[in-house]
Amino acid sequence: MNNEYNYNVQLGGRFKLQAVQKDTGETRDLTDWFDNLVLDSGLARMATGSWISGISVGSGSSEPSVGQTGLDSFIARTTTVRDWSDGRNVSEAPYYYWSRATYRFAPGQAAGNLSEIGAGWGDNDLWNRTLIKDLNGENATITVFPSEYLDVSFELRIYPNT
Repeated sequence: MNNEYNYNVQLGGRFKLQAVQKDTGETRDLTDWFDNLVLDSGLARMATGSWISGISVGSGSSEPSVGQTGLDSFIARTTTVRDWSDGRNVSEAPYYYWSRATYRFAPGQAAGNLSEIGAGWGDNDLWNRTLIKDLNGENATITVFPSEYLDVSFELRIYPNT
């Protein structure tokens, strides 16, 4: 009997960013959903331990590359999760399982101009990285004010081989 199991799956992730005014709760959409690049270091980390425990943001501008391990210019990180959900898309191809967490940065923690983001297991030890995209899908720098929470929704998708 051959006890070797081979499973082929694809992984992907998406981000969506919102600013929430601390005093009023008013929400400002900063981006729509946008994709990221899974890094080689992130794939290697998956075999050894916890690989996503927080979100990091920065002000770098280089195009993502699989050989990177972190952000160009780290600014802040949070591990605070506001919301968590999961599910699956089995109604139409491509089929996938998803898990979504909304991470929150405290007011002032990520204030300023942000242009890059990643999820990972340390301040600058990342599973993925991408440049932030505006509502039109173009590379953008967003501004978070000191009086705002930054909410980052991150959705991990697993696409089974069908």
